[in-house]
Amino acid sequence: MARGIDISEINWVLQYDPPSIASSFVHRCGRTARIGNEGNALLFLLETEDAYVDFVKRNQKVELQQIKTKPNENTIEECLQYVDMGKLAMGFGLLRMPKMPELKRKDVSFFVSPEIDINAIPYANKQRELHRLEKLTEYQNTGVWSTNHRRKQKQTESWSESKKRKLERQEKRSKRKEKKKLKEGLSTTSNKKKRKHIKEEDLEELAKDIALIKKFKKKKISQEEFDAAFGI
Repeated sequence: MARGIDISEINWVLQYDPPSIASSFVHRCGRTARIGNEGNALLFLLETEDAYVDFVKRNQKVELQQIKTKPNENTIEECLQYVDMGKLAMGFGLLRMPKMPELKRKDVSFFVSPEIDINAIPYANKQRELHRLEKLTEYQNTGVWSTNHRRKQKQTESWSESKKRKLERQEKRSKRKEKKKLKEGLSTTSNKKKRKHIKEEDLEELAKDIALIKKFKKKKISQEEFDAAFGI
C-alpha cells in the first residue's frame, strides 16, 4: 500500500513507526496530496529517534517540521477519550478484539468482526495445528475451552506498568552497584589506613560505616535507612 496505489480522499497519512528505508517514508506520504490535491503526513517519533529527521533530509531532501506540544500527565487520557477502540481495531483489520489491560472499561461496542470462522483457520506448524484440533474437539464436546494447568498463566499488564517495573529494576541494579563500589572503597580505605597514622575521628566514622553495612547485611535496617545514612 505504500507505493503505486491511488486511493481517493485520503487527507492524512499517520506513521507510527519510521521505516528504515528513507524512500519508503516518502512513498508512504505519497498516498495523500495526489494529483494536485492537498494532504498531510504525520510521523510519531520517540526522543531517541530524533536523528531520523536528518536521515530523511540527507537521503530524500525532505524537511520535516516539528509540531511542538506541551503534554501533561492527562494528555494521553484526554486524547484516548476521542478514540473509538472498536473502530480502531476494525481499521487495523483485526478479526476480534484483543484481550489487553488497556481495553478495560473501554467501549468497544462498535467493533464488528468479519464473517470469518476463526476456529477454521489452521496453524502452518503441524504440531501446533494438532494441538489446536485437540482443544477444539474438546470444546465441541464439553463447551469449555481447556487450559494448560501445568504452566501458570502470566498475569497480563499494560505497557506503562511493564515499563515502570523495568525502570525500577534498573534503579535497584544501579543502587546495588553504588553500594558495591562504596563497600570496595571502604575496604580499600581500611587497608590503607592500617599502614598510616589515622586520626581518631576518622576511625570513629569508619567504624560507623562498617557497622551500618553489617546491619544492612543482617537486615536489621531497611534499604531506605541504609541509603539515607550514606546519602544515596
